[in-house]
Amino acid sequence: MKICRLFVVLTLCGLLILPTAAIAGTWTAKADMPTGRMGLSASVVDRVIFAIGGSNVGDLVGLSTVEAYDPASDTWTTLAKMPTARLGLSISVMDGIIYAVGGTQNSGFTLLSTVETYDPATDTWTALAEMPTAKAWSASSVVDGKMYVIGGTASFGSGSSTVEVYDPATNTWTTQADMPTQRFVLSASMVNGKIFVIGGTEGGDFRGIPTVEVYDPATDTWTTESDMPTVRARLATSVVDGTIYAIGGGEVFPTDAFPTVEAFTLTAITAVSATTWATIKQGK
Repeated sequence: MKICRLFVVLTLCGLLILPTAAIAGTWTAKADMPTGRMGLSASVVDRVIFAIGGSNVGDLVGLSTVEAYDPASDTWTTLAKMPTARLGLSISVMDGIIYAVGGTQNSGFTLLSTVETYDPATDTWTALAEMPTAKAWSASSVVDGKMYVIGGTASFGSGSSTVEVYDPATNTWTTQADMPTQRFVLSASMVNGKIFVIGGTEGGDFRGIPTVEVYDPATDTWTTESDMPTVRARLATSVVDGTIYAIGGGEVFPTDAFPTVEAFTLTAITAVSATTWATIKQGK
């Protein structure tokens, strides 16, 4: 497998992506997770990966399973179960504590407003103030020590536009300005103190959307950015050096699964304007 290393050069004329010499990339099989599952969430604390919740493939009944993977030793450890079994939950990390928010108990969409935290140092769970809206398949992001839970589904097959913010200092939730486009199975990433909400589906026919909207917590306002080139939901996003990478997903549920990777770069890191999408790689 060959992966192109990309250098991004910003010029007055726009974004120029220059490929350089290819480097060798390899995949290596690691120790299997003890419990096979889908619809789970995962987070990293102190270089250990925590895999939380999810469901068995056949029954879509939520699990309370928590298993931790240590890449240094290639080993898994079974930890204290999450008090509320669920899939489709949202996970964030603040100050070394994992926050598990919302989700659904089963395929019948018994939606949850449950918020529970896991402390890896003590292997214990604690229940916190519930989220104002019971929902699953939301996106979450942390800005300045507060957790923003965005979108999701609050009823079967229908997207939500709600933005709810948790403050761990007071154990309270507040409701912020609605996202312009209601959606679930979306993704969110934070760049320069602003949350970029990408893709998802509005519901109905479960078809993906390319929509990119940006939330500024400082002003409680939303702006619309350039659409993602590929229409998709159920994607993942991550940030490296101020560039958002949108990975995978599909347009139509459950028939599509894309290998597509596209990058979204701000031409001025201090401004939410003048942005560019670039296709990085279309896999096979």
